[in-house]
Amino acid sequence: MPESIADHIWNSLTFGTSLFDLVGKDWAQRWPVVKYAWPRAWDERKAAKHKATDGSSDVEDILMTDLTDSLRTVKDILTQAERVLSNLTAREERLRVREEKCAAREERLSKAEADLQQGGQVLNELEDVADSLKASEEALRTCPGQLIRQDRATRNFASNARRILDR
Repeated sequence: MPESIADHIWNSLTFGTSLFDLVGKDWAQRWPVVKYAWPRAWDERKAAKHKATDGSSDVEDILMTDLTDSLRTVKDILTQAERVLSNLTAREERLRVREEKCAAREERLSKAEADLQQGGQVLNELEDVADSLKASEEALRTCPGQLIRQDRATRNFASNARRILDR
């Protein structure tokens, strides 16, 4: 029975200490006795003595800390900017290559259209020559005295064919 009472007291003290640690330590440090006896206060006093002998001030430490953080941030920003610029340069290069390919394709397309148009003209001229040849053959069949006309049509066909082939 005395052991259970001792365990109960011990558990109550442990609970109270834990609760005080979680909730009341900042509030309790306002009291001068608690503030002086608190372990963190000893560390603060040691740090204050060290700074007093070191010759540096809190303002310098804060500025150096801020400056160090700012330098890291600036370095990170510069690194990101370099990455963005390299990506932009690569994209500009890919865009330039694509524009060159498009220009080459347009040039080939215009050349093919010109060849197609020229082929259509040649085809029309050949059809005209074939029609004149058929007309001369028809005239020869209908009239035997048309040999002169046939000779002229043959010469005309030959000269037109040479002109077309020379192109």
